[in-house]
Amino acid sequence: MAERKERREKMTYLTPKQVCEMTGLKYSTVIKWANIGLLPARKALNGKKSKYMFPRQELHKKIESWRISSI
Repeated sequence: MAERKERREKMTYLTPKQVCEMTGLKYSTVIKWANIGLLPARKALNGKKSKYMFPRQELHKKIESWRISSI
């Protein structure tokens, strides 16, 4: 059961707008950083409004590493 829940959490994705709300970055900055590769992003192939989807787990790890390095 725990493994199944853990897998489900790994597969959840955030939209660029949700990333903006979570990090405080501008929408354009989030998109630019996704293009450059600073933020972990996956291209959305299903024709949704946003071009990128951000894996929740990877994004949290990246943000934590930035917080630790800024101290």
